[in-house]
Amino acid sequence: MKKSAFKIAAVYFLFGILWIFFSDKTLSLFMHTTDAYAFAQTVKGWVYVFITAALVYSMVSVHLGSIEKAEKELRENYRKLQEYDKMKTNFIAIISHEMRTPIAIIKGYSSFLKKKNSENLTQEQKEFVDAINENTERLRLIVHDLSDMEKIRAGVIQIDKVRLNVADFINSRIEEFKYNAGQNGVSFEPSAEGEDLSANADPDRLSQALLNIMSNAVKFSEPGSVVRTHVAKFKGNDNIIPAEIRDSLDAAKEYILVSVTDRGEGIPEKERKKVFEEFYQSESHLTRKHQGAGVGLFIAAKIMEFHGGKIWAESGDGGTGAKISFVIPAGD
Repeated sequence: MKKSAFKIAAVYFLFGILWIFFSDKTLSLFMHTTDAYAFAQTVKGWVYVFITAALVYSMVSVHLGSIEKAEKELRENYRKLQEYDKMKTNFIAIISHEMRTPIAIIKGYSSFLKKKNSENLTQEQKEFVDAINENTERLRLIVHDLSDMEKIRAGVIQIDKVRLNVADFINSRIEEFKYNAGQNGVSFEPSAEGEDLSANADPDRLSQALLNIMSNAVKFSEPGSVVRTHVAKFKGNDNIIPAEIRDSLDAAKEYILVSVTDRGEGIPEKERKKVFEEFYQSESHLTRKHQGAGVGLFIAAKIMEFHGGKIWAESGDGGTGAKISFVIPAGD
């Protein structure tokens, strides 16, 4: 870079000397005939042309050199990012695989201890066992989500759709989830609107998405509060669906809309799209209190995509709390 700058400065310096030498006043001192003066003026023009070309060439060379250097650095950085991404993928795959067995063993022993020896345990020991069970299950779900995240990234996740009633399906998931919600002092209030609320969906994947969404709702709800779920059927162009989502749907099609609303502190508007990114953690103090892997809503969003649907976040009813909603095509 310094050498290139020196070349440009040298060309400028030469240009200045020749400008003085070929000035009209200087030429008149040396060229005593009209023909000689005209010839000198011609030479002067060509010299200026060549010097200007040299100056332009030097400047272009400098810029091209800078561009080539920047391009080389970008390629190198991209290569490193690919390596880091591969390392991360391999690390997650190894961790997911290696942690399954010890988690299963811990959970098995703690469950056995609680069932077979509950009468011999003190209240404090029972609480310890409950804490072991609860955190082991939480760890199991995190490992499961990390494993699924890598399958999603690799495009190898399988979706096996069957026809099901979404409202009934959600009520069943709520029944399964009631114990965990009750541990946090949170209850569920399901509601449905309409008769035929069926869709073609993968029960396992839909269940996984719902549990991730409901888990988040419970996690950020205050004890004693209610998480509301609502299921309804709408056309793709219905105004109840946000315009940004509505524009990506088929206006002639019918969709099943599912909403899960909590009474927590809500999601800041600037973060409502980011919460569906992998490993994203909100700046909320509640997020710092309830740390997770940051992949639950990312997986839920991808599952909706695989079903031809969409997911989004907004404020809860009356501007309180958060509402996570998604749509999937209604059954034919």
